[in-house]
Amino acid sequence: MFKQIGRLCTGALAVAFLFPAVAQSTDTFRWNGKLANGQRVHVMDVNGSIAVTPSSGDAVSVVAEKKANRDGNLNDVEFKVEQSSEGLTICSLYRREDGSFPASCAERSDNNKRTKRNINVGTKINLQMPASANLKAQTVNGGIDVHGLRGSVDANTVNGGIDIETTGLANAKTVNGGVRAKVGTLNQDCTFSTVNGRVVVAVSPNLNATLSASTVNGKIESDLPITLQGSINRRNLQGKIGNGGANLKLSTVNGGIRLERASI
Repeated sequence: MFKQIGRLCTGALAVAFLFPAVAQSTDTFRWNGKLANGQRVHVMDVNGSIAVTPSSGDAVSVVAEKKANRDGNLNDVEFKVEQSSEGLTICSLYRREDGSFPASCAERSDNNKRTKRNINVGTKINLQMPASANLKAQTVNGGIDVHGLRGSVDANTVNGGIDIETTGLANAKTVNGGVRAKVGTLNQDCTFSTVNGRVVVAVSPNLNATLSASTVNGKIESDLPITLQGSINRRNLQGKIGNGGANLKLSTVNGGIRLERASI
């Protein structure tokens, strides 16, 4: 009896080794090129995060990953890099209900052709680009991290946090996630906003700007002296930093706001 059970167990183990667990399927897209002086980079994703760091010289490197979840099919998502006189556009494209893909990054939001349902594929775009170039990054379900740039940065997502570091200008908007930014000179209007999350912005101690900060469930703090204007309460603050100047707007609903003095 025990010998028979032993033989059965051995056979079961053999079957287990013949049929190992299936790993989550992944795929990686790679692209390398160059960006001319004065050109910009535009990155568009949907279900994934975007991470950007500086490259060496004028080089651009894109490493975009796909990961199929549950019954997802990697072939339902493609990455595309488009070059024009303005610069580079990098995007993820999703299969439509008729089986086709958008012909270009600009066509991906064509409402007349619906995206196939239940595309369970997550993505992540890692980008290295010239530090002085301007960047626009947008996604829906994922965070955006940008570090080490000198150009302007415009970042938008819905479900995810945003973290920006540039010596240039920046704007950031999300709904569910915090916003953290370290920016350089402020000679144009800038906005940093969320609904559910904290907003923390670090600026030069010599900043000249007109500040507007508002929250509903949170408090407002500042390391820099502010000349107050109008009525003030803990949820709304209007005033001048230094001599005033371009508008700096910080806003959230559920979270605090902090204006920090950046180290030079």
